[in-house]
Amino acid sequence: EDEAVALSGKVDDVEATNQLTVTFTDINGTSATINNITLDSEGNWQVPAGDISELADGEITASVSVFDNAGNEAVNSVTFEKDTQATINVNVGNDAFINAQEQASAKIAGTISDVEPGQDVDVVLKDSNGEELLSATATVDEQGNWELNSSILRFLSDGDYTVDVSTQDIAGNVATSTLDF
Repeated sequence: EDEAVALSGKVDDVEATNQLTVTFTDINGTSATINNITLDSEGNWQVPAGDISELADGEITASVSVFDNAGNEAVNSVTFEKDTQATINVNVGNDAFINAQEQASAKIAGTISDVEPGQDVDVVLKDSNGEELLSATATVDEQGNWELNSSILRFLSDGDYTVDVSTQDIAGNVATSTLDF
């Protein structure tokens, strides 16, 4: 999700010579305020890019206030979710090493934070020359885990390998991780 949000609306019974204030407030009480937002002759207003980059992820409240010429204040608010985080990690086997004892049961797996269950995890296994040995997809479960059951680990010869994983949450935040083993 972007760190700049667009917000617009319309006020009735307020003269176009008055200006609005929009205040964005996060769950910690931190605010970002935009003053002097102009009204058009119909009472329409807009904030094309309100900067909320300093606000915490989570619920954001946007409060709009304006006074008419008689001093009456009109206030309204809306809440939305700020989501800029997604993380993923990867491991092979229990310790990023596959010995003869582990080779038959080793898995490529990991955990995810701030990514919704059901999202895909793209997994690419490469040898030390960068040759792609496997490209597959796993799915994030309800606990934020993912696992790829592939027999390819059973057939790897001694050597160095790389696993690249990537995912994306529904807000579009991308998370990637690489493990050399």
